[in-house]
Order: sequence, then C-alpha cells, then structure tokens
Amino acid sequence: MKGILSATFTVKNVLLLVILVITACKSAPPPSDELVIASYGGAWQEVQKETMFRPFASANSVNVRDLPYDGQYAKIKEMVNANHVEWDVVDVEGNMVVLGARDGMLEPIDYSVVNKSDLIPGSTNKFGVGIVAWSWVLAYRRGALSQDQLVNPWRTFFDVNAVHGARGLRNDPRRVLEIALIADGVPTSSLYPLDVDRAFRVLTRFRDAMRKANFPIVWWDEYSKPPQLLRDSEVVLTPGANGRIADAQKDGAQIDFTWNQGIVDLDWWVIPRGSHKKDLAMRFIAFASSPDPQAAAVKRIPYGPVNQKALSNLPEDVASKLPTYPGNLQKESLFNTEWWADNADRILARWNEWRASTQK
Repeated sequence: MKGILSATFTVKNVLLLVILVITACKSAPPPSDELVIASYGGAWQEVQKETMFRPFASANSVNVRDLPYDGQYAKIKEMVNANHVEWDVVDVEGNMVVLGARDGMLEPIDYSVVNKSDLIPGSTNKFGVGIVAWSWVLAYRRGALSQDQLVNPWRTFFDVNAVHGARGLRNDPRRVLEIALIADGVPTSSLYPLDVDRAFRVLTRFRDAMRKANFPIVWWDEYSKPPQLLRDSEVVLTPGANGRIADAQKDGAQIDFTWNQGIVDLDWWVIPRGSHKKDLAMRFIAFASSPDPQAAAVKRIPYGPVNQKALSNLPEDVASKLPTYPGNLQKESLFNTEWWADNADRILARWNEWRASTQK
C-alpha cells in the first residue's frame, strides 16, 4: 500500500512539474540573447541582414531573427493590446510612428543610447528613429513609355489610352490618393490637405476605364511585389519603392523608373510597447543609425541615409542615385505623415468600401 501511495505521489509530482514547466514556457519572455526584428521583406530586408542585423549580432554575441510583414499598423496594435509582443524592433512608415505614439503602442527612444547628433533634421522622434529616405516612384517595363510620357508620369499611369496593359497598385490609400490628384492636375506644392473626394473620383474613373479596356488592376501589399510584377510582365506600370526597382535592375530586369513626381518618405525603427528586449533593441537602433551600417546599406540599395556622416562620405556615383540627392529631390515632393495620421481611420474605411466595389 505504501508503495502504491508513493508511486501515485511520484506520478502526481511529475505531472505537476510538467504543468509548471509548460506554463513557465508559455509565459516566459524569449531568450535574452535573441532579438526579433520585423521589416518589409525582399531586397531591402536582405540588405538589412547584410549591413545591420548580422554585424550587430556578431558584435554583440546575440542572435537576430528577422521576419517579413506587410507594413500594416494593425499587427502592432494587436500584439500590444494582447500583451503578447512577438517583435522587438519594427521597420515602419512615418504615419505609424505618429499613430503608435498617440495610441500608446510604442516605447520611447532612449537618446542617451541612440546618438542623434549626426542624424538629419526630421529623422528623430520621441518614439522612432529614421532608417533611410526612400521614394514612391512610377516604375515601368523598359521601352513602354516615351520621354514625353515621363514628364507627367502619374497622368500617364491613369490614362488607360496612353499605355495599353495592366497596372499595379498597392492596396493602401497612402500615396495612391496623392498620385491620383497629381494625375488630375493638382500641383505637388498644394497636395495637402488632400481633396479626398476628388481623388476617389479619379480612382473610380480609372477603375471603370480599365474594366472597359479589359485591363486588370493588380493589387499588391508587399513592396517586393512591383519589380516582380514588372519582371514577369504581369503589369506594364506600377508605383513602387525606388530601391526595390533599382535592385531588380542590377539583376538584369528590363525595368526602369522616373524621379519625376516621386514622393519622398522615411522608414523608421520603432519598439512595440511591452518588448522584453527593450534595452537590446535600443542598442540595435543605435548601431543601425551609425555611419558605417548606414553607408554600407545605401551602397547596396539606393535609399538615402539619415546619418549625415554616411551621406558626406558617399562617392558621387552612389549619391546621385539616391532620392535625397539634390538633383533628384527637386523633382519630388514630401509625404505628409502628420496629415495621414490625423485622417487615416476615416480614409481607410472609405478605401475598403471602394476596394470592395472594384471586385464587383
């Protein structure tokens, strides 16, 4: 009897121990030597791996695990609100810094760790640090457009009769409303506040004209898609990020883009509130913002560095291919992050309703 009781007691102890271990594993934070970074995938994330993630991991004897995502703010909100933060550092667009700060979704940046003295004006925020400047540009199959059509590229894009064939568009109103208005004759200096009604009228006319011509609109989410769509001849024209298009060109893709009417914005590092690796994340951002990683990154993919020392050390043949190069910048306009942060919710609701109509 005593042996049976002992055996039962032992089994109970083992079961209790297993339950405790499983519970601890579920609630415990990830290993202290691993940093999880989410970015936009494709060529840009490969460059980040080579110039930022792996060098930081090696210098600090830690593991950096990077994941791709589609750039949607809802994912960060979902993680933070559920108190289950899976990402320690995230590459985001500017309006997400503003929204995240307002909603209490982000950790404040510790500028005693991150040195902002060498960073360009406008690239630091209480809740985010700029990574690089990039441009939203019109990309096209080489030979599809004449030089005259590139003078006003967005008008050409929305004119179905000007160029026959499928178009690509990001499934997000940001920058799509801007290019619709530019195509309709709004000067870039007068874009904001956006005339939202007018922009949707342009989009509706475009949608209807594409249907009549039997040309598809190919909707994409991830920035890695435009060069692929062009390379595979699924579309003739699409907006995209300048660096992704340039990277595909280096690989021999017969595609091109124009700086005319480009829209310049910054990517930003943020830390979701509740990250178990806040200190390590802060050290990573400090490293990624320093001159050497910045210069190494933009030599591989032509985005503009936010570190002034990195910019000043670049050779002319590299600097001239960046969106922030004076000769390119004068052809472009700036994306208004604050306006979008103030208006995103109502416009997204309208966008989703309009997009549903494109499926009918």
